[in-house]
Amino acid sequence: MSYLAVPLVIFVFWAVPAAPSDPLPALFVIMVLAACSAAAGLQGLSLALVECAALLLAVLRFMPDASPSYGIEAHAVRAVIAEAQQDSVQRRYRSVGFRATLVAAEDGEGMLSSASGSVYVISSQADAASGDRLYLPGRVSGPVFYADGAVLISRSLLSSIRVMMRSAIRERLSVHGEAGELALRLILGTGEWGMYEAGDAARMAGLAHVLALSGMHLSILAMIASRMLFFLPSKVREAAIVCFLAFFTFLSGMRPSLLRAFIYRLALRFSSSGEDGFALSALILFAFYPEAAVDLGAQFSFIALGGIFLLSGAIDEGIRTLLPIPYRVSSAVSSSMAALLFSIPLTVMAFGSYTLGSIITTMPANALVTAYMGVSLAVLAFPPLGIVMELLFMAVSAFFSLAAAVPMADDMVPYAVMAAASLFLAAVGSIRSRIANKVAIRVS
Repeated sequence: MSYLAVPLVIFVFWAVPAAPSDPLPALFVIMVLAACSAAAGLQGLSLALVECAALLLAVLRFMPDASPSYGIEAHAVRAVIAEAQQDSVQRRYRSVGFRATLVAAEDGEGMLSSASGSVYVISSQADAASGDRLYLPGRVSGPVFYADGAVLISRSLLSSIRVMMRSAIRERLSVHGEAGELALRLILGTGEWGMYEAGDAARMAGLAHVLALSGMHLSILAMIASRMLFFLPSKVREAAIVCFLAFFTFLSGMRPSLLRAFIYRLALRFSSSGEDGFALSALILFAFYPEAAVDLGAQFSFIALGGIFLLSGAIDEGIRTLLPIPYRVSSAVSSSMAALLFSIPLTVMAFGSYTLGSIITTMPANALVTAYMGVSLAVLAFPPLGIVMELLFMAVSAFFSLAAAVPMADDMVPYAVMAAASLFLAAVGSIRSRIANKVAIRVS
């Protein structure tokens, strides 16, 4: 039941903020629920809860205390030395943000103190790459450090090479304005100034996930690479695809959601089932990057994928039992319903509102993003294709604006209706599968 256990761990971190420092109450509640589920005959749920407790212990074993400790009073801090955990991400109002591990803190008199933990940095000037060690003058405000600037102390050779490659790609694409910025977002995970209108429309339409680098984008790249390398033997082609995806993950800054997808792809090569691979990818990611357990992108990635793996097949069976529609359409709708069933509670906790329109709009949005990524990569090799990318950007923007017309919801009634419909379809699909299996056994 790993498809359920991993999302449960994510929800524990949201429901119990004190879990990283005091996990015993959460573990006690989980084990009590597991015992009650076993007593009620719900063996699957009981096993999922036990696995959730084990995974939570494993995560906490690797996760240091995430709370920042400056060694001096927070209000006295005037600068910090920190190591960037991720590339800086463009924010509104000409500012950038990134998470960093604290190394030292400095007060107003220039005295340095050892510091630990992590902090989110917001700056109008800092441009950090993952692994950079920076001197950041500024001030502390709660869990955020507002930097007035940044001085690069050191940067590794690999980071230097990656920054140069990213700069070359940015220079090639930025000449195409907002169309180039969307291409940068889909290739590097970040764009420069602008594209706020299209980005806001995508968020309001519940389609922000198609712009945030994740496993979907790795799958798109794997498909493109597979078609380009069709002439190679299957094993050589698969090895080349893995290398290409590793390079893409490295180039885009080793984002947790991408790391999760890449590790999962590798885990499938050594695992007999997708469920084992899912749990293995979570353990490996949390072991090497424990902060991923509280990274919003990685959280949505795990939760949505868990929902898809757990329920999309049964929902799809239910849809095709009741409606004579093509498998491609029913599969897309069932995947969206399963992902939303799991992810909307987290969306409400994080943002306060949600939309159900993406159940219908995700499929065409995925098709547009697939085409856009392919054209964007082609533009890097053949710049005259930029005109095609700009025309396609107009289509993408228009689609996002149209999809955003579906109103947002801030209460749980629409979600409850959708959840009931999803579970009903899943039940219909499960019944149909059982009947089909019994018929097959009798025939054989």
